[in-house]
Amino acid sequence: MELCIYTVSLEWLRVPSRLPCEDPCSYDREGRMADTTKPRQFRVPEPLWTAYDNVCQRLGVTRAEDLNAHIRSTVEEHGDDVDRALLAEAEAELAERRARKGGRPPKATSA
Repeated sequence: MELCIYTVSLEWLRVPSRLPCEDPCSYDREGRMADTTKPRQFRVPEPLWTAYDNVCQRLGVTRAEDLNAHIRSTVEEHGDDVDRALLAEAEAELAERRARKGGRPPKATSA
């Protein structure tokens, strides 16, 4: 079992590691699912993270953009129908959020 890091009534929620950890606060007052993008934490040695940042800068992308692209391509290549449906749901959520907020800002062009 893993601990879910969301606190409800000052108690830790204990969930089996194979089930998604769902934030009970991720729903709005009408019961609709709220935005679900949230920071994810993982461990990586500092020198590797610095090297990765250097490479991403040379490629003209952020680490987040590169990691998201890698995640998408992994799901597309190795995922099953359920995984691809979840990917489509995530892409739709991002498109809706960007439309609400005026779209993604344009990338700066390097001269």
